[in-house]
Amino acid sequence: RIKNDVTRTTAIKALKNICISQVKVAALASSLAAVGGQLSTYLSQNSRAFRQQCLDALVHVLRKYGQSVPQETTMQILTDIVPFITDTDLYITDLCVQVAVQALAASPQLAPVVVEKCVPAVLVVCRSPLLQGSALESILNFLARVAQHSQHCPFERLRAELSDTSCVATAQAQAQRQVIATLAKGLAAVVIASAADVQKQAIQGFLSKIQQCSAVVQTEATQQCELSLLALGESGKYTDLSGTPGFCETLLQQLENSQDEVRLAAALGPGYA
Repeated sequence: RIKNDVTRTTAIKALKNICISQVKVAALASSLAAVGGQLSTYLSQNSRAFRQQCLDALVHVLRKYGQSVPQETTMQILTDIVPFITDTDLYITDLCVQVAVQALAASPQLAPVVVEKCVPAVLVVCRSPLLQGSALESILNFLARVAQHSQHCPFERLRAELSDTSCVATAQAQAQRQVIATLAKGLAAVVIASAADVQKQAIQGFLSKIQQCSAVVQTEATQQCELSLLALGESGKYTDLSGTPGFCETLLQQLENSQDEVRLAAALGPGYA
């Protein structure tokens, strides 16, 4: 019925309801490869509403039956969702990232595939001033899960990508603030999901950047200082930083910085933390 043009919409709705139900239908296991493959193929169709329905169904299928879906099918799904992880349609992007999260949760052995195919596209979206709402929340969840697979995606790679503020050089001031705030949230998600020693090293790295910024007025250094201040604040939402040496003093000193952006970040950082 999913393959039939007339009945596929109703069949996909029924499939989603089966996945939402608390009852686990064992007989569905034998059909998961065909169902997942067909839904993945449908993503290339022009209808946005139908693509949305297929992605929604894939999220629920992988959430409930992900461990029973063959790896080849999951790899096909991951490949097919990548072109739709963009900032042009954040709702579709949200669903695509949720699919990747569920695939990684159900099949941790596919972490190298997720890192290779999905991470670059997600990092590009992170640099968009349009990213917000549920798409942002899904991406933060995705980055946190990827950070837990440090053997396939080292912390330093994610830190370097999310610390790159060169993308905002030509943007307007408001867009710059939005992108830097998003990157700070991403950095915090990655830091908090990492091991304790990595967390400590990252926090010290943020503090060092802020301290170095005091005597420099270059644009890039100012952006890095702003990013580090916000990243510390975002990290402080999830872990206690009050015992970190120099944390409060370093942030409070930046309230007297000559740059408006840094002063604003210095005011927001402690508030978040």
